[in-house]
Amino acid sequence: MTSTDTASHTLAVFNPIDLTLVDTVAESTVEEIDAALGRSYALFRDRAAWLPEHTRIAVLERTASLMED
Repeated sequence: MTSTDTASHTLAVFNPIDLTLVDTVAESTVEEIDAALGRSYALFRDRAAWLPEHTRIAVLERTASLMED
């Protein structure tokens, strides 16, 4: 659940179960979102810039380990 505060251009994010405020985030314009998606897609297409597979696997395994603790 979200609520927009247009005066400060932030978006309040609420827990949908108990409606407590989780956090506030900056609100983005359509242009900002489009630019971010364009940059993300360009980075995705540039496979040479990706981390090596073994490094990505290590990151995911470490993340899983931290989540289990």
